[in-house]
Amino acid sequence: MERRKDAEALLNAGRYQASVYMAGYVVECILKAAICWKRGELYLPAADQTHELATLLERASLRQSLDREPTRRLEFDTLVRHWHVQARYKASGGDAVFAARILTAATSVAAWVRSEII
Repeated sequence: MERRKDAEALLNAGRYQASVYMAGYVVECILKAAICWKRGELYLPAADQTHELATLLERASLRQSLDREPTRRLEFDTLVRHWHVQARYKASGGDAVFAARILTAATSVAAWVRSEII
C-alpha cells in the first residue's frame, strides 16, 4: 500500500495527474498480486503482463465477485474509464476533486481485492 501513500502525497502536493496515475497503479499492482496468489505463482506469468485493469480483473477470477458488490463495481468502472498506463507520461493536468475521487475509488477497490484474496 506504499503506492497508495504516494498517490495521496501527490494529491496533497497538487500533482493531480500524477496522483491519478499512481492511484490506478495501486489497483494494477494488487490485481497482479491476486493473479499470482490465486495461481500459487511467485511471479506474474508473461501471458498476464498487461496494464488493462479489466483484463487483470478477469485473469484474477474476480469479475463475478465484483459484480455482487455494486459500489465496488461502480468504483472499478470509474477507474477503467479514467485510468490508463499512458497517463504516466502526462506531466500535469487534472484537478483536485477528480484526483481525490479516483484515489478514493482506487483505495476502496484495492482493499476489496485484498479482502478477496486473503
